[in-house]
Amino acid sequence: MGEAKRRKQILGESYGKIPDVLIEGTPQWKKHIEKFDQAWCSKWTELMQVVEHQELGDAESFDPADLIQIREELEKWLAEYLSVYRAKNQEQLVCIILDDHYDELSELLIEAEEANNSEKVQGYSKNALLWVMQALFYFSLLSPYLTPQRAREYTKALNSFYQMTIEEKRQDGIDAEELDAITILFSDALGSYFEEKPSQESVSDAPLELKYSVPKQEFFS
Repeated sequence: MGEAKRRKQILGESYGKIPDVLIEGTPQWKKHIEKFDQAWCSKWTELMQVVEHQELGDAESFDPADLIQIREELEKWLAEYLSVYRAKNQEQLVCIILDDHYDELSELLIEAEEANNSEKVQGYSKNALLWVMQALFYFSLLSPYLTPQRAREYTKALNSFYQMTIEEKRQDGIDAEELDAITILFSDALGSYFEEKPSQESVSDAPLELKYSVPKQEFFS
């Protein structure tokens, strides 16, 4: 399939046209948001079928080559889909993906509060790890479409998870090699927004009320 034909198939009626400025809350805005959300979900389904996985969160059985393939395909797809939008509207669209994922963090915090036995603690730990891995992947993929201010807002919780995890691992006495691996994972995904040391804004001030009062869990084992 030729490049022009493929772009037209992806973008439909909007191919070759620059939409009007999207104003949040208007019918036009909702239409574009719903269309993008549906297209994003459809692309995910397509890619998961190719690599024979159902969710990105199925991290344990993902081959690294699969993840590279998914990322490359998504980067290309996003560039094509968003090319007709102004920068502000590109940010509005990708924030839908990030906001949906960050809403899940509130549910994780509720799980943490209710984790009163070892089985619940294990469940919380696994879910937290999957949330972090997905959030890192999404941010690294979508951050080119974010303003620095919005990007910093999304990385506060991730930097908090990093700092909490590193502190717990050091207390457990893990070796420097494993600590370095965790640092590389976060620094590669967050880029210039990565904070190896806590900033003046404390962890307890991070978005969605992420606090050290959350029971200590093994996010990386």
